[in-house]
Amino acid sequence: MVTYDVFLSFRGIDTRKNFTGNLYNCLQHQRGIKTFIDDEKIKKGKQITHTLLQAIKESRIYIAILSPNYASSTFCLTELAAILDCSKLRGRMFLPVFYDVDPSHVRNITGTYAEAFAKHEVRFRGEKEKLQKWRNALQQAASVCGWHFIPGPGSGPGYEYKLIGEIVEYVFEKINHEKIDELKDGAKEFFDDLEESVKEIIDDLEEDVKEIVDDLEEGYDDLKEDVKEFYDDLEEGVKGIFLNIVSFFDSN
Repeated sequence: MVTYDVFLSFRGIDTRKNFTGNLYNCLQHQRGIKTFIDDEKIKKGKQITHTLLQAIKESRIYIAILSPNYASSTFCLTELAAILDCSKLRGRMFLPVFYDVDPSHVRNITGTYAEAFAKHEVRFRGEKEKLQKWRNALQQAASVCGWHFIPGPGSGPGYEYKLIGEIVEYVFEKINHEKIDELKDGAKEFFDDLEESVKEIIDDLEEDVKEIVDDLEEGYDDLKEDVKEFYDDLEEGVKGIFLNIVSFFDSN
Protein backbone atom coordinates (compact mmCIF):
# COMPACT_ATOMS: atom_id res chain seq x y z
CA MET A 1 0.00 0.00 0.00
CA VAL A 2 1.27 3.47 -0.92
CA THR A 3 0.17 6.31 1.38
CA TYR A 4 2.85 8.89 0.60
CA ASP A 5 4.46 9.84 -2.68
CA VAL A 6 7.65 11.07 -0.99
CA PHE A 7 9.36 10.46 2.35
CA LEU A 8 11.89 13.08 3.50
CA SER A 9 14.80 11.99 5.71
CA PHE A 10 16.86 14.86 7.14
CA ARG A 11 18.70 16.27 10.17
CA GLY A 12 16.41 18.87 11.68
CA ILE A 13 19.07 21.17 13.12
CA ASP A 14 20.72 21.44 9.67
CA THR A 15 17.88 21.82 7.16
CA ARG A 16 14.40 21.77 8.70
CA LYS A 17 13.98 25.57 8.54
CA ASN A 18 15.69 26.10 5.20
CA PHE A 19 16.32 23.57 2.43
CA THR A 20 14.11 20.72 3.68
CA GLY A 21 11.31 23.08 4.70
CA ASN A 22 11.36 24.75 1.27
CA LEU A 23 11.53 21.40 -0.52
CA TYR A 24 8.55 20.11 1.46
CA ASN A 25 6.55 23.26 0.70
CA CYS A 26 7.18 22.91 -3.04
CA LEU A 27 6.36 19.19 -3.07
CA GLN A 28 3.29 19.21 -0.86
CA HIS A 29 1.71 22.62 -1.32
CA GLN A 30 2.81 23.77 -4.77
CA ARG A 31 2.81 20.47 -6.65
CA GLY A 32 0.31 18.47 -4.60
CA ILE A 33 2.78 15.63 -4.07
CA LYS A 34 1.81 13.88 -0.83
CA THR A 35 4.95 14.13 1.27
CA PHE A 36 5.85 12.76 4.70
CA ILE A 37 7.85 15.03 6.98
CA ASP A 38 8.14 14.08 10.63
CA ASP A 39 7.21 17.36 12.31
CA GLU A 40 3.88 17.60 10.49
CA LYS A 41 2.81 13.96 10.37
CA ILE A 42 3.75 12.50 13.73
CA LYS A 43 0.96 13.07 16.24
CA LYS A 44 1.39 13.41 19.97
CA GLY A 45 1.04 10.20 21.94
CA LYS A 46 2.33 7.95 19.12
CA GLN A 47 5.67 6.18 19.08
CA ILE A 48 7.88 8.07 16.65
CA THR A 49 9.89 5.06 15.54
CA HIS A 50 6.83 2.98 14.70
CA THR A 51 5.19 5.89 12.90
CA LEU A 52 8.29 6.57 10.83
CA LEU A 53 8.85 2.93 9.93
CA GLN A 54 5.22 2.63 8.83
CA ALA A 55 5.55 5.78 6.72
CA ILE A 56 8.73 4.42 5.13
CA LYS A 57 6.95 1.21 4.11
CA GLU A 58 4.06 3.19 2.64
CA SER A 59 6.13 5.70 0.63
CA ARG A 60 6.84 5.64 -3.11
CA ILE A 61 10.08 7.67 -3.25
CA TYR A 62 12.68 8.42 -0.57
CA ILE A 63 14.72 11.63 -0.48
CA ALA A 64 17.56 11.80 2.05
CA ILE A 65 19.07 15.23 2.68
CA LEU A 66 22.56 14.26 3.86
CA SER A 67 23.92 17.28 5.71
CA PRO A 68 26.99 17.84 7.96
CA ASN A 69 25.27 16.68 11.17
CA TYR A 70 23.17 13.89 9.64
CA ALA A 71 25.48 11.13 10.89
CA SER A 72 25.54 12.54 14.43
CA SER A 73 21.94 11.37 14.85
CA THR A 74 21.57 7.66 15.50
CA PHE A 75 17.88 8.14 14.70
CA CYS A 76 18.76 9.42 11.21
CA LEU A 77 21.18 6.54 10.64
CA THR A 78 18.61 3.93 11.69
CA GLU A 79 16.03 5.64 9.50
CA LEU A 80 18.39 5.67 6.52
CA ALA A 81 19.17 1.95 6.93
CA ALA A 82 15.43 1.18 7.04
CA ILE A 83 14.82 3.32 3.94
CA LEU A 84 17.51 1.54 1.92
CA ASP A 85 16.29 -1.89 3.05
CA CYS A 86 12.75 -0.98 1.99
CA SER A 87 13.98 0.55 -1.27
CA LYS A 88 15.71 -2.70 -2.17
CA LEU A 89 12.93 -4.99 -0.95
CA ARG A 90 10.04 -3.08 -2.55
CA GLY A 91 11.83 -1.64 -5.57
CA ARG A 92 11.25 1.96 -4.44
CA MET A 93 13.34 4.91 -5.64
CA PHE A 94 16.00 6.45 -3.39
CA LEU A 95 17.36 9.94 -4.11
CA PRO A 96 20.19 11.56 -2.07
CA VAL A 97 20.80 15.28 -1.72
CA PHE A 98 24.28 16.14 -0.42
CA TYR A 99 23.63 19.41 1.38
CA ASP A 100 26.74 21.32 2.45
CA VAL A 101 28.70 18.06 2.53
CA ASP A 102 30.91 16.37 -0.04
CA PRO A 103 29.58 12.97 -1.23
CA SER A 104 33.03 11.49 -0.61
CA HIS A 105 32.79 12.42 3.10
CA VAL A 106 29.59 10.39 3.30
CA ARG A 107 30.95 7.48 1.28
CA ASN A 108 34.27 7.25 3.10
CA ILE A 109 32.96 8.49 6.46
CA THR A 110 35.39 11.38 6.78
CA GLY A 111 35.04 14.95 8.03
CA THR A 112 32.03 15.52 10.28
CA TYR A 113 30.89 11.97 9.53
CA ALA A 114 34.11 10.56 10.97
CA GLU A 115 33.69 12.75 14.04
CA ALA A 116 30.15 11.46 14.52
CA PHE A 117 31.22 7.83 14.22
CA ALA A 118 34.05 8.31 16.68
CA LYS A 119 31.41 9.16 19.29
CA HIS A 120 29.10 6.31 18.16
CA GLU A 121 31.94 3.79 18.55
CA VAL A 122 32.37 4.82 22.17
CA ARG A 123 28.67 4.83 22.93
CA PHE A 124 27.93 1.56 21.10
CA ARG A 125 31.21 -0.17 21.84
CA GLY A 126 29.69 -3.66 22.04
CA GLU A 127 27.31 -3.28 19.07
CA LYS A 128 29.59 -3.72 16.08
CA GLU A 129 26.79 -5.04 13.89
CA LYS A 130 24.71 -1.88 14.40
CA LEU A 131 27.69 0.36 13.68
CA GLN A 132 28.49 -1.57 10.50
CA LYS A 133 24.89 -1.37 9.35
CA TRP A 134 25.01 2.41 9.67
CA ARG A 135 28.31 2.58 7.77
CA ASN A 136 26.92 0.38 5.01
CA ALA A 137 23.82 2.58 4.75
CA LEU A 138 25.89 5.75 4.32
CA GLN A 139 28.18 4.13 1.76
CA GLN A 140 25.21 2.77 -0.16
CA ALA A 141 23.43 6.14 -0.09
CA ALA A 142 26.56 7.95 -1.32
CA SER A 143 26.89 5.55 -4.25
CA VAL A 144 23.54 6.68 -5.69
CA CYS A 145 23.53 9.56 -8.14
CA GLY A 146 21.81 12.60 -6.64
CA TRP A 147 22.28 16.33 -6.14
CA HIS A 148 25.16 18.19 -4.47
CA PHE A 149 24.51 21.64 -2.99
CA ILE A 150 26.83 23.98 -1.08
CA PRO A 151 24.94 26.94 0.41
CA GLY A 152 26.45 30.41 0.55
CA PRO A 153 27.51 33.20 -1.80
CA GLY A 154 29.37 30.81 -4.07
CA SER A 155 26.15 29.04 -4.98
CA GLY A 156 24.84 32.03 -6.89
CA PRO A 157 21.56 33.90 -6.33
CA GLY A 158 18.50 31.69 -6.42
CA TYR A 159 20.45 28.49 -6.95
CA GLU A 160 18.83 26.71 -4.00
CA TYR A 161 15.39 27.62 -5.34
CA LYS A 162 16.35 26.31 -8.79
CA LEU A 163 17.73 23.08 -7.34
CA ILE A 164 14.55 22.50 -5.35
CA GLY A 165 12.51 23.12 -8.51
CA GLU A 166 14.65 20.60 -10.40
CA ILE A 167 14.17 17.96 -7.70
CA VAL A 168 10.42 18.56 -7.53
CA GLU A 169 9.97 18.30 -11.31
CA TYR A 170 12.07 15.12 -11.43
CA VAL A 171 9.99 13.54 -8.65
CA PHE A 172 6.73 14.72 -10.21
CA GLU A 173 7.62 13.06 -13.52
CA LYS A 174 8.67 9.79 -11.87
CA ILE A 175 5.49 9.64 -9.78
CA ASN A 176 3.29 10.26 -12.82
CA HIS A 177 5.03 7.47 -14.75
CA GLU A 178 4.55 5.08 -11.84
CA LYS A 179 0.90 6.00 -11.42
CA ILE A 180 0.25 5.55 -15.16
CA ASP A 181 1.90 2.12 -15.00
CA GLU A 182 -0.22 1.27 -11.95
CA LEU A 183 -3.38 2.34 -13.79
CA LYS A 184 -2.40 0.19 -16.77
CA ASP A 185 -1.74 -2.79 -14.52
CA GLY A 186 -5.02 -2.18 -12.68
CA ALA A 187 -6.95 -1.93 -15.94
CA LYS A 188 -5.38 -5.13 -17.26
CA GLU A 189 -6.20 -6.94 -14.03
CA PHE A 190 -9.78 -5.62 -14.15
CA PHE A 191 -10.37 -6.78 -17.73
CA ASP A 192 -8.69 -10.13 -17.08
CA ASP A 193 -11.02 -10.64 -14.09
CA LEU A 194 -13.99 -9.47 -16.17
CA GLU A 195 -13.12 -11.90 -18.96
CA GLU A 196 -12.83 -14.74 -16.45
CA SER A 197 -16.18 -13.80 -14.87
CA VAL A 198 -17.92 -13.66 -18.27
CA LYS A 199 -16.42 -17.03 -19.19
CA GLU A 200 -17.72 -18.52 -15.92
CA ILE A 201 -21.20 -17.08 -16.59
CA ILE A 202 -21.23 -18.51 -20.13
CA ASP A 203 -20.05 -21.89 -18.86
CA ASP A 204 -22.79 -21.86 -16.21
CA LEU A 205 -25.42 -20.90 -18.81
CA GLU A 206 -24.26 -23.64 -21.16
CA GLU A 207 -24.53 -26.14 -18.32
CA ASP A 208 -28.01 -24.89 -17.38
CA VAL A 209 -29.21 -25.04 -21.01
CA LYS A 210 -27.82 -28.56 -21.36
CA GLU A 211 -29.69 -29.63 -18.22
CA ILE A 212 -32.94 -28.10 -19.55
CA VAL A 213 -32.56 -29.83 -22.93
CA ASP A 214 -31.78 -33.14 -21.23
CA ASP A 215 -34.84 -32.74 -19.01
CA LEU A 216 -37.05 -31.95 -22.04
CA GLU A 217 -35.72 -34.91 -23.97
CA GLU A 218 -36.25 -37.16 -20.98
CA GLY A 219 -39.77 -35.75 -20.51
CA TYR A 220 -40.57 -36.24 -24.18
CA ASP A 221 -39.44 -39.88 -24.03
CA ASP A 222 -41.58 -40.42 -20.93
CA LEU A 223 -44.58 -38.80 -22.66
CA LYS A 224 -44.16 -41.05 -25.69
CA GLU A 225 -44.03 -44.08 -23.41
CA ASP A 226 -47.18 -42.96 -21.55
CA VAL A 227 -49.06 -42.37 -24.82
CA LYS A 228 -48.02 -45.77 -26.11
CA GLU A 229 -49.24 -47.45 -22.94
CA PHE A 230 -52.50 -45.50 -23.15
CA TYR A 231 -52.95 -46.53 -26.79
CA ASP A 232 -52.20 -50.19 -26.07
CA ASP A 233 -54.89 -50.23 -23.36
CA LEU A 234 -57.59 -48.96 -25.73
CA GLU A 235 -60.15 -51.29 -27.25
CA GLU A 236 -59.60 -52.10 -30.89
CA GLY A 237 -62.57 -50.05 -32.03
CA VAL A 238 -61.43 -47.01 -30.09
CA LYS A 239 -57.84 -47.14 -31.34
CA GLY A 240 -58.93 -46.03 -34.81
CA ILE A 241 -60.80 -43.03 -33.38
CA PHE A 242 -57.73 -42.09 -31.30
CA LEU A 243 -55.43 -42.24 -34.36
CA ASN A 244 -57.85 -40.05 -36.32
CA ILE A 245 -57.81 -37.43 -33.52
CA VAL A 246 -53.99 -37.46 -33.41
CA SER A 247 -53.79 -37.09 -37.19
CA PHE A 248 -56.20 -34.14 -37.03
CA PHE A 249 -54.04 -32.23 -34.53
CA ASP A 250 -50.82 -33.09 -36.43
CA SER A 251 -52.27 -31.64 -39.62
CA ASN A 252 -53.24 -28.39 -37.87
